[in-house]
Amino acid sequence: MQINHEYKKKWREFGRHCDFETTDCEAIIDFKPNAEYQSKYIQRNPIHVGVQFVPELSEHFVDMKTIELKDSGMTHLEGGWPKEVDSTQAESKNRYLKKASNEEKVVKSSKTIGELLEHYVKQNIAVDVYENYFSTTASVTEDYRNEAPSAKTIAVFKDPAVGYKRTATHISWLPTDGKKLAVAYSVLQFQQMPEGMSTDSYIWDVSNPNEPEQKLSPTSPLCCIEYNVKETNTLIGGCYNGVVALFDVRKGSSPAETSSIKVSHRDPIYDIKWIQSKSSTVCLSTSTDGQCIIWDTRQLNEPVEAYQLIAPDNSPNFKGLMGGESLCYDITNPTKFMVGTEQGLIVSCARRKNKGMQVEKMYHGHHGPIYSVHKNPFLPKFFLTVGDWSAKIYMEELSQPIVSTRYHDSYLTNGCWSTSRPGVFFTTKKDGTMDVWDFLFKQSRPLLTLNISNSALQTISMYNGRHLAVGGVDGTTSMIELSDGLSGMQNNERLPITEEKNAIQAMFDRETKREKILEENKREALIAAKKRADSKNSKKADLFTIDESDLKELTEYFEGCL
Repeated sequence: MQINHEYKKKWREFGRHCDFETTDCEAIIDFKPNAEYQSKYIQRNPIHVGVQFVPELSEHFVDMKTIELKDSGMTHLEGGWPKEVDSTQAESKNRYLKKASNEEKVVKSSKTIGELLEHYVKQNIAVDVYENYFSTTASVTEDYRNEAPSAKTIAVFKDPAVGYKRTATHISWLPTDGKKLAVAYSVLQFQQMPEGMSTDSYIWDVSNPNEPEQKLSPTSPLCCIEYNVKETNTLIGGCYNGVVALFDVRKGSSPAETSSIKVSHRDPIYDIKWIQSKSSTVCLSTSTDGQCIIWDTRQLNEPVEAYQLIAPDNSPNFKGLMGGESLCYDITNPTKFMVGTEQGLIVSCARRKNKGMQVEKMYHGHHGPIYSVHKNPFLPKFFLTVGDWSAKIYMEELSQPIVSTRYHDSYLTNGCWSTSRPGVFFTTKKDGTMDVWDFLFKQSRPLLTLNISNSALQTISMYNGRHLAVGGVDGTTSMIELSDGLSGMQNNERLPITEEKNAIQAMFDRETKREKILEENKREALIAAKKRADSKNSKKADLFTIDESDLKELTEYFEGCL
């Protein structure tokens, strides 16, 4: 059914104003509520919601001229001279320069270029076009030294091997971006390795702690492992049986090359480092068998050089062969390296042409094995050692430590410097805690103590000054993120780090001067004591000295008596 309605109105009546009048209200229609729907009705309190019909937008623009770039090529001779100018003759060049400087076109172009250059220089001084004005981190202008130090665990990597618990003995970060961790697993207790125990170590992706990214399967468990800085696809590992294994992640989990057991270490390799070379294939290993061996991974059948850690004859504290526990190698001084020994001594060695490796200096101060030797990345003359119940800081010129921490109740197992704060270092202990030291504020006790695990901690490694990886005896590796105050990661805020470096250097220099004065006083006291002893011995010798004339008289006297 279709209903049509026709509305008619005269043309002159269109556009007239409405004529409103006041009338009483009247109900035109009334709809009664549905009883079924009314029973389901739930009363709610009124809710007010504000709605902005116009979107909030922000507009930002910089009034700068657009520069169109294009690629062009030229045959570049000396100074870009034209072809008609002989660049080998000074007279020809001077003649052309004199002619060009007098041309009106050159003068105008130079003036135009100078005005543009001045404009852009002034503009760059007024506005830093490279600054990120809208970054949330770049807008932080607070002094990081005023915030409370803190740290948090962001990931835990557990040993996937089932059965016997293995120790996370060594950790190495991927040098390029730190997105991967290579962790070596082994059992370091003597004759405590059960049959059937896994010998695998693993490479972890830091964003996936559930399962390892790749497995490394040596013939003997790895005690240490290191990424190659230049060729990040290769890793070098030191095995429990003394063999050096080279891994290439592109070729699978098995070692690409292994050293011959006849020429390898006779004890577990506790530390291994890549050292500088043209081919980036040379590494250095140490073991408790008393050897330091240099290897070329292109040919692991024979070592490049082998050296025994024998104390010099003039060493007053120790004689004989020393076992290596840790290595320290600084790429800025490629001919030298340091070895921490299980006898509590630090040995400074140097590689000399035609002379091999030689012990240059020995440092004393620890009562047991030295598990870590680490140079300060900002002040290379000072290095940190961790052993027995304390951590000590040495200066290369002095044999005794200039700074020492207090003796802890628990044994210290490892340590390292911060790579972004000159005065911050970290130490791990057997009670499962990690101490954070900041010598800029406190020297007598740690600035922060973190309870990492219920088991003893074994190793520690830092990347970019903000993230730490700590391995424990129970096989877990904890990834820790430090606060801005401890890491010093402030964008556009490098002045505080410079001030801290100067303050720490002044502190170490003051302690070095003090230690030199004490050594000089000790040396003078020893010389004086030796002189007194020599004078006493000379007096005793004078009592029993007989001249030849006296001896002749006594002989004649006794002959006459006979």
